[in-house]
Amino acid sequence: MTEYVIEGGTQLYGKIRIQGSKNASLPVLAAVATNHIDVDMFNCPSISDCAYTLKVLELCGRHVQRNGDLIRFTGDPLETDISVGEICQMRSGILFAGAVLGKCKEVKICSPGGCDIGPRPIDLHLKAFESLGAKIVTEGDGIISIWGHKMAGTSLWLDYPSVGTTENVMLCAVNLKGITEIHNAAREPELVELQAVLNAMGYKVSGAGSTVITIIGGRDETITSCTYTICADRIVAGTYMTAVALTGGNVVVTGINSEELASVSDVISNAGCYVEQGLGWIRVISDGDLHRVRNITSSPYPGFPTDMQPQTMAMLAKARGVSVIRETVFENRLRHVDELCRMGADIMVHGDTAIINGVDRLHGSRVKATDLRSGAALILAGLGADGKTVVQDTGCVDRGYQDICGDLRSLGAEVIRLDEKA
Repeated sequence: MTEYVIEGGTQLYGKIRIQGSKNASLPVLAAVATNHIDVDMFNCPSISDCAYTLKVLELCGRHVQRNGDLIRFTGDPLETDISVGEICQMRSGILFAGAVLGKCKEVKICSPGGCDIGPRPIDLHLKAFESLGAKIVTEGDGIISIWGHKMAGTSLWLDYPSVGTTENVMLCAVNLKGITEIHNAAREPELVELQAVLNAMGYKVSGAGSTVITIIGGRDETITSCTYTICADRIVAGTYMTAVALTGGNVVVTGINSEELASVSDVISNAGCYVEQGLGWIRVISDGDLHRVRNITSSPYPGFPTDMQPQTMAMLAKARGVSVIRETVFENRLRHVDELCRMGADIMVHGDTAIINGVDRLHGSRVKATDLRSGAALILAGLGADGKTVVQDTGCVDRGYQDICGDLRSLGAEVIRLDEKA
């Protein structure tokens, strides 16, 4: 069991470089299973989701060597049964279905896990594979077998701009004959990252970042190796920006693409903070005296990210006036409300909408993280609370934050991590 102990009331100051992106690294690592070339990967974050992903790559047949910031991949991924072990413990494991299916023309997987933030069915993924010509059989115990020996490129329309489905089709289609067009594709920056690494591997992908992505099947066999550096994590950056807004202080986050954080910067600015940005950095200055932000709605990129909704709610819990947040992506992503209320927040939930009546003070309490981003939100609330806060069950935070405790301490926060045997 892991927990964080936070002494609130300290403002944050300094500069911090942001870790590699969780949401980009997982599909980029899955791309390593699409071929046999040697790959050197830099800036992959040391988080539990990436650790699981590396184990799945080894299960596929890749040899993995990690040396500091460098991960080197060799060997030929030929294993098609990846329905056991680590892949069942993380949501992103479903991405290996597309990568392995495209390369080997068959795959056996299990229904993936991940944070309990509401139904995230893989129906869209399976429907997309069927559009490419695959046949799917669901067996017992959540095992799914997919055969794709007759698959070929085609034009398909996604019912919803799902990030995971868009990534899965890209990972599969690069090894199919013909041209594949994905319409109503997700536009998140992580899709641009996946396109870049696939092209570095010798594939032909274009359009990522728009609603139509085109994949010309086949790989340039003259390319025998590639090197790639994973981008910074925009959600980690947004988390620390929100922390400064809540506590007060002056912090510069570096190594990031400031344009990807426009919706987060707008909310923080609207709450009364000073936000300045340049090439690769954003500065947040706050006196901790925040005011309401009336209408925030989570939505696919370039809208406000659902992954920043809990942290933003923690910030607005101390803002003067009534703020309103609507969660439209995941129906269970308001479970942190009860925990914030334990700390003195005044929040009411009506369906998918949270109404936050800002309070003057939050008080330290013992609370539990229900998922990755709720854990981060409770840590932030502890920073802005009076007295000591203990956030329990924070192992889920390790799924996305490389060292949130050390990062915040480097900015002056009083926070320690305690690990105990369950």
